[in-house]
Amino acid sequence: RHGLALKLYFVVRHPLDFAMSFLAHLDLDPHVAFAEQHFLWVPGRFPRRFTPGKQTYLDTAMNGLRYSGYVDAVIQRWALVADEYLRRRQDFVLLRYEDFVSDPVGETRKLAEALGFRGPWDEERVHAASQVQYQSSSRQFRPPEQVFEPKMLARIVIAVEERMDLLGYK
Repeated sequence: RHGLALKLYFVVRHPLDFAMSFLAHLDLDPHVAFAEQHFLWVPGRFPRRFTPGKQTYLDTAMNGLRYSGYVDAVIQRWALVADEYLRRRQDFVLLRYEDFVSDPVGETRKLAEALGFRGPWDEERVHAASQVQYQSSSRQFRPPEQVFEPKMLARIVIAVEERMDLLGYK
């Protein structure tokens, strides 16, 4: 055995916020009924920026799940990734996206300490680095009730509710 034990961190985002953001990134309409969540050659129903990696990410069939549409696939993938963390949480340091956004310096410090960082700490430098925006945020925040069709939202909540509780989302 060589070196130190591997230390990993797991970044998670609230599943509804993640789904809204990812679908917006792909330019897909999230306000669809279960039977309507198919790719079509019309605006809002055919993905943009749909790289091979994103196609693979949404291919939940390789995990034994039946593909039933793009909204379901995004939620299923979030659940599969969350399950991976929950099965082995002792191997990871958990970092919730929302906590980092609200306190980037504090959360970075917690993460560094949990991962065993013992070097010099420069709070001003960490703060400056946390202010760099790597992606533009072109969409206004809307609550999930305004984004998802009501029956679809209920379906999503049922699929992720227990995991949300385990990850500290109320």
